[in-house]
Parts: sequence; structure tokens; C-alpha cells
Amino acid sequence: MRLNERLAVWLHGRRIAWLTGTSLRPRLEYLPDLVAEYGAGAALLSLSLPLQSKAINGPAVLNFFDGLLPEGQVRAHLADLHGVASTDIKALLAAVGADCAGAVQVLPDGVDPGEGGELLPMTEQEAWRRRPGPANTSRCRLATFADSGLAGGRTLGA
Repeated sequence: MRLNERLAVWLHGRRIAWLTGTSLRPRLEYLPDLVAEYGAGAALLSLSLPLQSKAINGPAVLNFFDGLLPEGQVRAHLADLHGVASTDIKALLAAVGADCAGAVQVLPDGVDPGEGGELLPMTEQEAWRRRPGPANTSRCRLATFADSGLAGGRTLGA
């Protein structure tokens, strides 16, 4: 991901803003037609990110988007899987932002939220071959990882 690449922020399948800046200093820019439609001050994403025509910078932006991502080992695994730093929220969102919990999606510019991957049936043996971690990982650990990932652990079949 390029340093200042912008990401589209979607809410209920509608693009509402751009996430620009860097991962440590993200900037949220709502689309002008949205401000005209709902009015300044409306809380679409969060009370801490009220709708306004000016770009929003600061900790509220960082905290909101960082909060869309998993924590701990799941986050570290996703970062490793996609070849990015676990602290690079924009790169992580570009990789997995289509599967955020709730109605918010964060996608690279030009990617439509309707364009998704596909689910493929797998045998148990195929799932074991694709699992993360060393060969002696227990079935219990695999189930725990799958249950704690974004959107029900969809990364296992990726």
C-alpha cells in the first residue's frame, strides 16, 4: 500500500467518506453530498466523528478505525498473512476492511463492497493444510483461531 493511498469508507453499502493520511495520522473526509443530505453534526459513524465538511484529524479518527480491527494474535496473524505491520491500520484495513464487524467497510479506492470473494467448499484435510501455525497445532487451537477472526474466520479459506 502506498503511503498516502486513500481508502473508501462505506456504511450500509454506501460510500460516505475517504480515509487518507498515514496510519499514524489518518484523516477522515466525508463526501460533500453526505453533509448536504444529513447536515453537519450528524453522527453517522460515531459520536466522536460528527459529519462535517472539513476533514477530521486526530486521535478520534485513529481510535475509531483501529477499533474496527481485531486485537492480539489474530491481528498479528492477519498482518503476517498480508505482509504488513500490525500497527499499519490503513494497510490492514485495505486487506481485510471488507470484513469489519458491523455496517462499516473500508476498501481500497475503486473496489466496490459488492465485489467479494467466494466461499469454496473444503474437506477437513484441505482446511488442515491451509491452517496457520506449525504442523503440531491442535484442532482446538484451529477452531479458536477460526472463531476469533474477522467475519467468522474467513481467512482460513483464503
